[in-house]
Amino acid sequence: MNKQLIISKSIGLVTAIMVGACGLTAFGQTVAYTDAHLMTMGPLGQIENGTLLVRDGKIVDIGKDIQIPGDARVVSLQGKTVMPGIIDPYYVFKKTQSANSQQTFTFRGRVFRRPGATFSVGSFNNVAENFYPYDVDFMPALRSGITTAQLVTDGRGLSAIAQPVPDPTPEMLLADTDGFLFAKVTNQTSALDTIRKNLAGESSSSSRGKSMTRAEMIARMRAARRGRSGTPPPTSEPAKKPEEKKAAPTKQETDPIKLMWKAVREGKKPLVVNANNAATVAHLNKLLEKSQDAKIHLVATGPNLFQSLDEIGNSKNITLVMQPTIDTVPYSSQLMNVPQMAHSKKIPFAISLSLNNSQMISSQDDPLFPIAMLVKSGLPRDTALQALTTRPAKMLGVDKTLGSLEKDKVANFLVFHGDPLETGSRLKQVFLMGKSVYER
Repeated sequence: MNKQLIISKSIGLVTAIMVGACGLTAFGQTVAYTDAHLMTMGPLGQIENGTLLVRDGKIVDIGKDIQIPGDARVVSLQGKTVMPGIIDPYYVFKKTQSANSQQTFTFRGRVFRRPGATFSVGSFNNVAENFYPYDVDFMPALRSGITTAQLVTDGRGLSAIAQPVPDPTPEMLLADTDGFLFAKVTNQTSALDTIRKNLAGESSSSSRGKSMTRAEMIARMRAARRGRSGTPPPTSEPAKKPEEKKAAPTKQETDPIKLMWKAVREGKKPLVVNANNAATVAHLNKLLEKSQDAKIHLVATGPNLFQSLDEIGNSKNITLVMQPTIDTVPYSSQLMNVPQMAHSKKIPFAISLSLNNSQMISSQDDPLFPIAMLVKSGLPRDTALQALTTRPAKMLGVDKTLGSLEKDKVANFLVFHGDPLETGSRLKQVFLMGKSVYER
């Protein structure tokens, strides 16, 4: 019995070594996925019986009649459909912690501290600085085919872009991609002022109440006296022109948050705004009339967008982020397809599967079922799929490497059994950088 145990352990050890060796060589090996229906979402369109060549986490070649290297491993995907990984433009997670962070709470007058921290809704949260990968479970995202996500908190701050790998690692975050300023606002004046003042370039404190130094007060008083007397102060000789000195940068010019808002005002960076009611959407439209260069990614539900679609359509700087649902017209039982309505008004939009978290969880066996319902209700098929892939990739500034199946792009793709938008289709595999990270 002991001999059998030793033999079985030895076999297990040898098997583990072989698997590890295969994993090491597989990354440098070309893999050819053949006989697949390829939905590239790029210039190549759809390819029947196509081949996808992957090596070192990137797409080496893609097409119908391409040369497969002699040393490539061939995997047949006959009857399967391959499409780019889904990019979620607004993925909210509520908790993070770091090794050095602590959460403080009081019970019966005593103060207790324990490791971990939660994001504060009222404060500015830099997601990348507070991101702790071992406290985030991205399996729900992977089960839904999400391979890239913009991480935000339920408040305001600076977002981060991540790849939801199943094994926690600091490399989850895309280090070469900057995040965006985001804010969840209501129609309360204090909440809207956060957006209004920063879009106008105003200081958070009123200039009237700004304190002055003693020297500034004396100078202002002397200037006022000269104005009342009507005569300039006597001078024995012309004043010498002072040497021009390069002004030291002010705090506002070096404050990273102020610089981010400056980039927003100049249209160099978008601002992500989650509007939680219809009145907020209307107020934001008015604010943007005075900030014509600012670009807004407006996150809102269908009913909250419904009454403002005409005004939004007149703006060239708003991109919508919506959840994939069939809604009802406010105060009625009439059904409406807001993504289809936005498309008819030529309003660009992306779809976030995670915005309706309960729906995302319930439809993980068939993650694109909500998208199929939008298509059956009038939304063009290509527009719906672009709202999951190419559109959010462009919004997040990762369209050069993600969002479509093209040569030299990152090999993030999904394998479906049949057409992804047909009833009964199932997500079979999820690939991140050419590696299978989820399979059912």
